[in-house]
Amino acid sequence: MVKIATKRRKEVLARYEKKTYICDRCGKAHYNAKSKYCSEKCAYPPKVVVEKECPKCGAKHFKEGIHCSLKCANSHTHSDEGKKHQSKKIQEYHQTPEGQATRAKASNFVSAMNVGEEYQGVSIEEFAVSVPVFHELRDYDEFFEGFQKGENW
Repeated sequence: MVKIATKRRKEVLARYEKKTYICDRCGKAHYNAKSKYCSEKCAYPPKVVVEKECPKCGAKHFKEGIHCSLKCANSHTHSDEGKKHQSKKIQEYHQTPEGQATRAKASNFVSAMNVGEEYQGVSIEEFAVSVPVFHELRDYDEFFEGFQKGENW
C-alpha cells in the first residue's frame, strides 16, 4: 500500500514539475511557457531613436515618420495629371442622380445663407425613389426559359 501512494505522489509531482525554456532574445532560462521571452524587457526592447530631417521644412526631429508634423505631411503639391483625373471623376459623379441631389442640396444651403435665412433641409419627397412593382412570375415567363421554377420542383 505504501508503494501505491509513493507512485501516485511521483505522478502528481511530475505533472507539476516546472519545465525551463530559453529566452529567444537574451538566452536566459525561464519558466514561462506562454512566452518565448523571459521578461517584458526582452519582449519589448526599446526603440532605436534616429535623428531625421523633414523633407518639407528641413527641421530636425526624432518622430517615427519622415515628416516632422502633420502640417508638413499633409502639405503636398498635386500634379496636373492628378488634378485632371480628379476633375474628371468629380464631373462623372455630378452626372449621377446622387451627385445631382448632393449638388442641389449644397446650392440650396449656400443660397439660403446668402439671403440670411436658415436652411430648412430637404424634404422626403425630393429624395423619394419609386419602387418598381413586381407582378407574378408568370408575367416574366420569357426570362425563365430553360429554368424550372421553385413551385414546379
